[in-house]
Amino acid sequence: MVTILGNKIIIDSSRATLDDKSSFEQAVNTIIEGGATEVVVDLSKTVYLPSELLGYLMGKKRSLMGKGMDIKIIAISDPLKRVFDEARMSGFLGV
Repeated sequence: MVTILGNKIIIDSSRATLDDKSSFEQAVNTIIEGGATEVVVDLSKTVYLPSELLGYLMGKKRSLMGKGMDIKIIAISDPLKRVFDEARMSGFLGV
């Protein structure tokens, strides 16, 4: 489940699914269309992201950075942080 609070997106489940990817994409678009220049993501409850959602997150961050916008992860669970570290994505995603 994905929740939007202002320009913040929270993935409320420990194991995100492809349905969450679709909801996440819609949430990002809603926030950007609302005029925000930064999308804040809270992954503190999430220990698993499907590769499709992770790929979307990285691609969208790259795309937004080219437009002077950003996706910023403000909280991340320890298990997910280890995955990001091992995959060398932490620096790019800012976690």
